[in-house]
Amino acid sequence: MELSQGGGNKLDRYEILVIAAIALVLVGGFFSYRYLRIEESSSSASKATPTPEAAADTAVAEQVSDGLVENPAEEIPETNPFAGTNPFEEAYENPFE
Repeated sequence: MELSQGGGNKLDRYEILVIAAIALVLVGGFFSYRYLRIEESSSSASKATPTPEAAADTAVAEQVSDGLVENPAEEIPETNPFAGTNPFEEAYENPFE
């Protein structure tokens, strides 16, 4: 800021542009925040109505919970090739045991 000869403060054009840009960003951010909140609330309200796909999903869920669908992972064979193999089993004996 420069002091004019009259003793008052005088803002040059650059400082006015910086202040205007900051104010514009703040106002734009405020309105975009409000717009996004309105969109979120309207989209959550539209999701409240059931769709045919949701009805099909609940039907499948009921079948699974009733036990009509088998779980193929219940009878998985043991396939660990390293089970029961320890190459260092007899290599070292602890003298303090």
